[in-house]
Amino acid sequence: MKRHAYIDVKGTLVHHQQLRPVPLMDDLLQAMSDQGWLITILSSYPSTQCAQLLDMAGISLPKETRVLSSSGCDKGEVLFADLNKFDADEIIFLDDKPRNLHAVKTACRDHVRVIGFVGSRKYVPALCEWCASSQVELALSAVDLCEGLGVSLGDLSPSDFKKLSERDLISLIPGLDHPMSATAGETADFDHRRIFSTLFENKKLKNFEEFWSNLGWITCNECLWKVLIESIVLAKSLQRQDVLGSAYKDYEYTAALKSYAKQHPVANLKSAFENAMHWIQTGINNLGIDAEVCRIANRPIEANRLQMIEHRIQECFV
Repeated sequence: MKRHAYIDVKGTLVHHQQLRPVPLMDDLLQAMSDQGWLITILSSYPSTQCAQLLDMAGISLPKETRVLSSSGCDKGEVLFADLNKFDADEIIFLDDKPRNLHAVKTACRDHVRVIGFVGSRKYVPALCEWCASSQVELALSAVDLCEGLGVSLGDLSPSDFKKLSERDLISLIPGLDHPMSATAGETADFDHRRIFSTLFENKKLKNFEEFWSNLGWITCNECLWKVLIESIVLAKSLQRQDVLGSAYKDYEYTAALKSYAKQHPVANLKSAFENAMHWIQTGINNLGIDAEVCRIANRPIEANRLQMIEHRIQECFV
């Protein structure tokens, strides 16, 4: 299958404010090329400036990558004019800006699979609103993209994750499926457990507010609940073994937390959960609640996840 990807630069591959890669996007770009994708960088910047941005961010383009500038033009017109230059069974366009997505969707219609990407988050929540109203797929992270496109990042090693900053690791949480499951946490494309194992075991998590602000975009209710408990145990400087013992299943987490809270009321864990829930809801609102209904490749997310968490909190602190 011949596949061709047109990919934006600023906000998609490179952060808008800091000239550094959007987490794992450079790895995804290389993986796509290795797995047979033809890649065209389509930027509104002139080609020389585009190359400078990528170089300053430390992103090396895979061999045979094309750079196409839409400077002074409409991205939809430029892409449409380029469509017939290469034979492809599937063509995608990836951008973080609603205006560019609209231009390509309008100009190319069914010829191109248009995908919104939150990237460095400059255009959220408007991006999510536009994707939902325009019935365009939306990806929340590089992990979400690799699963939605079927591009494997399975060759990444633990050291590849250790080199990422705390903020970068946190930004990869949206779109994780079963990050706390030993049986379903790893797919053929990505090990969804790696983000939290790196944060919890190999790095000292400090920014809990930012961490919680991203948790609401984990797609699995049970894993979301387990991660929330683990993070609060860490935030309260408690020993995991003391609180959770050998808990593995989500209901075991609930039972262990309920027992510990009853025996140690002075720990005041309920207020910690209420604070975390505030940040989870804030994070969902900031990114855009509409992201729930325009998931890339129809990858499911459980819409009742916060209600389930609230119910479990009430169960633990009756």
